[in-house]
Amino acid sequence: MKKYYLRFSWYVLRKVLLVLALFAALLAAFFIAMDTANVYVVVTDGLKARADAILVQQDDQQLSTYFDTAFLDADMQLKAQTYQAYTISDFIYHLDVESLWCQPWKGVAKVTVVESIPDMDAQMKNADEGEPDQEVVVPAWTRGRYVLTCYKQNNRWLIRTMELVGVLEPEPTPSPEPTDTPRPTGLTPAAPTPAAPTPAAPTPAAD
Repeated sequence: MKKYYLRFSWYVLRKVLLVLALFAALLAAFFIAMDTANVYVVVTDGLKARADAILVQQDDQQLSTYFDTAFLDADMQLKAQTYQAYTISDFIYHLDVESLWCQPWKGVAKVTVVESIPDMDAQMKNADEGEPDQEVVVPAWTRGRYVLTCYKQNNRWLIRTMELVGVLEPEPTPSPEPTDTPRPTGLTPAAPTPAAPTPAAPTPAAD
């Protein structure tokens, strides 16, 4: 009887441990997925905000939402003011996240991205109105592959480093969308064929 009781107790204990292990695995997967999603948002939104600050010369105070203070202090592109002489009204921004490895238990994440700006609308600042319109040559944005390191500080993910690991060929400038307006063919449309007359119903004979 005692032996049977021990076997039953061990069986129940194994089931409980299995359930606890499964619950712990699901809980860990949930937190990893949540932190991975947070890192993805910080990287994609943060790099787009950084491009806005560099190109459009917008207030870069919002960058502290995505970047570590040490990163902003050392970012040479933010300080270079390469596009200060231009008014950039619009640009096409591409960001491809190639890999993302998040380790919430260490509070660190590594992200590999490819960033590019294939086209932008710009004009020179303080241009004379009497001069004819000329094509403005804007310094090209380097298309490159970057490895970013993110750290979790005060329950927030921030980008701390951004390393250029490869310069890539520029993307082709996107072509305008084709229109669906039909073009004239020069052919005279055929005249419609007249419909055959419908025969009249026979008149009933009088009794």
